[in-house]
Amino acid sequence: MKTITLKQARERGLKRYFTGKPCKHGHIAERFVSSYGCTVCAKEHAKRYYKEDPQKALDRSRAWKAKNAEHLKKYRAEEYRQKKEYYNRKSREWRSANKEKVLEYRKKDYLENRAYHSDKSKAWRDANPERHRENTRKWFRENKDRANSLIAKRKAAKINRTPENRCQPIIDLFYKEARRITESTGIPHHVDHIIPLQGKNVSGLHIASNLQILPAKENVAKGNYFDPESFSG
Repeated sequence: MKTITLKQARERGLKRYFTGKPCKHGHIAERFVSSYGCTVCAKEHAKRYYKEDPQKALDRSRAWKAKNAEHLKKYRAEEYRQKKEYYNRKSREWRSANKEKVLEYRKKDYLENRAYHSDKSKAWRDANPERHRENTRKWFRENKDRANSLIAKRKAAKINRTPENRCQPIIDLFYKEARRITESTGIPHHVDHIIPLQGKNVSGLHIASNLQILPAKENVAKGNYFDPESFSG
């Protein structure tokens, strides 16, 4: 145990100090700043007192707690804050030293609980639209190469997933209708691919029967997620 003097403990606002010297009963332990008493001696005294008259000790403890309720409340709050700060620091240190494990766990958790994370993310975006837009703009500014790559990839996928015998006029009507709904309601709407063009397990086509109009928020939240059980087309 590291030595800390009474003066140093008082300056730091600590309740205990440690000199490394034994008390009169031979205990080499921390001492209380308030009474200079040995912590081990205090514990032994409390045990003896309780053993002699348990009910009296219990009544005395309850009376003291009732009299010092406000002090206890502050003490426990501060104790909780210190513990939380300690464990948060340890957690940050562990995550910093195990970045690959953390990334692997998050990927696995996301894949196993995709619907939950999607709903949670959507709820946050709905509650924080301005922050979401700002975060999106910031990501595009800081990741221009990645953003351009994703846009180009989607355009290429759209071309590759469009059959030669497509009925382009009908497809155009979907986009026209989405624009009309947006202008009439003031709520942005997108043309969505029911089966995503770039789904993980299945990829749809850019054809009229695979299109639907959704509010922009729902479309963004849906992303490339596709639930085959809910598909009746």
